[in-house]
Order: sequence, then C-alpha cells, then structure tokens
Amino acid sequence: MATRFKRTNIPNLDHAIDYGTYYGRVKLHGKLIRERLAETKRAAEQKLPAWLVSKRGERRTRRGTLNSLTERYLIRLAGKEATGDLDEESTKYKKECLAAIRGIWPEFGTVHISKLERSHLEAFRVKYRTKYSATRTNGAITVLREFLELAEEDGFISHAQKEDLLKGFTYVKVDYDYKRMTMDLPEPPVVVELRSAVRRRCQMRGTQGQWLFDFLLFSGSRIEAANEVWWEDIDWKKGSLYFRDAKYGNYTIPLFPELRKCLEDLRKATPNAKPADRVLPTKSLQSVLTSACVELQGRGLKCPHLSHHDLRHLFATRAIEQGVDWVTLAAWLGHRDNGRTAMLIYGHLRKSHSESEASRMQFLPSAQAPEKPTPPPAADGASAANT
Repeated sequence: MATRFKRTNIPNLDHAIDYGTYYGRVKLHGKLIRERLAETKRAAEQKLPAWLVSKRGERRTRRGTLNSLTERYLIRLAGKEATGDLDEESTKYKKECLAAIRGIWPEFGTVHISKLERSHLEAFRVKYRTKYSATRTNGAITVLREFLELAEEDGFISHAQKEDLLKGFTYVKVDYDYKRMTMDLPEPPVVVELRSAVRRRCQMRGTQGQWLFDFLLFSGSRIEAANEVWWEDIDWKKGSLYFRDAKYGNYTIPLFPELRKCLEDLRKATPNAKPADRVLPTKSLQSVLTSACVELQGRGLKCPHLSHHDLRHLFATRAIEQGVDWVTLAAWLGHRDNGRTAMLIYGHLRKSHSESEASRMQFLPSAQAPEKPTPPPAADGASAANT
C-alpha cells in the first residue's frame, strides 16, 4: 500500500500518516521528491533547511535589484551586436523593451533579486499586457528572462531560484489576426470603386471622411496614429511624414506620390490651418466605409466588409505585390522587428496575384529543341547552282 502523506504547517515538510515519520518535500524540474528526515517533527524541522539546499541549491544573499544589472545587460547587447549574434534592429528593440519595463514596473528597481517571487513576475506580466500587445509583452518577458540569467551568473540568485522563477514566468498567448491573413481583399479596380463610393457618400452626408480614407489607404498607418498627425509633422522638402504617437513608437515614412497628392489637396482645402493643427478633419469613417462596402456588394462586386485597419492591410499587400522588401515595408508600417511581423500578418497576397506568380514558377529547365547541324562548306569550284 502506498504511503499516505499529510502536509504540516511547515512548508516543504510532510507527515507520513501510516508510520508517524516526517519527510522533506520539494518539486524539481516538474518531479515531486520526498525523503525521510526524522521520526519527530522538531528533528525533521531542524534538518529541513540543509536538505532543501542539497536539493535545489543555496539561496543567495547578494543584494541588488534587476536595475543594478542594466549596465551589464547593455554591454552584453553591444557585444552580441559586435559579434553578429544580434542585428542592430534587434538590439534597438530590446532596449525599447527595457525602457518600457523600467517605466511600468517599479519592482524592477526596488525589489532585491534574491527576494523576487513568482508573484512579482506575474504582476508585471499582467500589468505590461494591459498596456502593450501580446507580441510586445513577450519581447519584454524575453528581456527579463535574460536579466535573470545575468543575475545567476553574477551570484544574486542560485540556479534553482532562477529555474523556479522562470517556470512561472511564461509567455502570453498571441492571437494572430487570421481574418486579415486569409480574407479575400478587393482587387485594385474594386478599390477604385470603393473610393468613389466613399467620397460620394461623404459629400451626401456633408462630412470630410474621404480625406481619412485616402490617408489610411496611401500611408498604411493605423487610425490612432493618423488622428495624431499635425501639419508640422510633414516635411515637404524632404518628402517625409512623421508619426509621433504610433503603437510602437515614433517613425517616419516617405511621402508616396498618392499620399503627397492627398495632403497637398487637403492643404489647399484648409488654407488657414496652423502647424500645430491636426491634419485630418475627421477621426472615423467606419459607418460610411461599411455602407460603401454593402453598396459594392449589391452591385455584384467582390468587396468584403472593411475596417480602418483593413485599409492598412490593403496598403501592405499592395506594397508586397509591387516587390517592396520586408525590411522596407516593416519600416513603413512602423514595425521594429526587421519584417517578422509583416511576414506573418501581412504576407497574405491576393488570389489573382498568387495565380499570376504561380504561372512563372518552374523547377526544371524547359526542354530545348536540338540544334540543327551546320551544313559543311561547299567544295572549291562548285557552281552557284550546287551551293
């Protein structure tokens, strides 16, 4: 019969009910370990600390916070970039995550590493996720896990402590937007019809949502960033547009020809606008966009229901179809991951484009007709008739 155990009021100490003896209890690498310590509770309690140290390593007492490792961490990043283990964009991304961690999590600079508990890390995980996306949160978790690796190297915590903390410090689930990855986007001629329908409906309502439609379509920006663009953010001479309040930080895009034309026409329509005024006169056109999509469907055109963000998806897909590389597209979208997100989320191409590209796909060289043998030269003295 298996031994029955009952937990005592002392952590990691169990009482064997059938025999009356006391056992130490610890869980290592997912496996529960029990070992007999003594006949009496008091004797077992005295042996328990040394037994725990023998199983999971001595708790370190060196004092210091995670923030005290910042300089060491930055030096390590620079070294990895110098050796090619990290590229410049990845280094920059990790530094941005670190800055966000320091700004949102006070415990980073107040709690001594040796006193860190899973509850501290879980609280950070929840707090960070409420402000940032799942992928951005996972980037911050990676940085903190690297800090814990440094903490072990420098003797702030034992290997067992680090493993125990990391076990509970898991990554958050990323729910990728498969709708935008698989939706059948409208073809360019349908987009032209959609744009006309939007402009007509805005004129009927007496609104100016057509400017927002063109801006989102021609810039690829998010609606939140578009609503925070001021006239002073446009550099007409350099041909650039600056986004100051984007999801992943500030970034700049070129004034693409259609985007420049849109902004020039809007500037003429608002001659009294000041540099500190917002560029776009409306903040939303979703109701107009939805009704325009329904109109096109009623006319037999293939146009799914679109949102503000789907116009960004249209921009990205059109850029991919025209051969824009992933790194450049990522910069235009304000991403900071060298195109990894763009490849995952915006890699879906229209079916017609996929079919046209497939027609050019060939693994083996095409068979060539054998060359005709060259006739021998005519013999000397041969008549013209015989040649």
